[in-house]
Amino acid sequence: MKILIAPDKFRESLSSIEAAKSIEKGIKKVNKNIETVLCPIADGGEGTVDALVAATSGSYITCDATGPLGEKINAKYGILGNNKTAVVEMAATLGSLFLISILNSFSN
Repeated sequence: MKILIAPDKFRESLSSIEAAKSIEKGIKKVNKNIETVLCPIADGGEGTVDALVAATSGSYITCDATGPLGEKINAKYGILGNNKTAVVEMAATLGSLFLISILNSFSN
């Protein structure tokens, strides 16, 4: 038997890759002989770069960027497995996720 595991992220809990690996671990615990194929997916938002890089056996490049408050941050972008296509998650690169976490800390 072959099972395709293709989850999206579990927001603020697991990335699509982490979710796929967790599901696979549970399946293998029940039956080691089941063949699994991991295919993490994304809806075009947070986690899309990770899903595309994983699906194409791509890689990441880290670079310096300027965050939403003018501070220097480390940003990453993905290079797909064909080494011809770069993908950028703008929310992560612009530091929007960082800014949201700062703003949320004031609301508690």
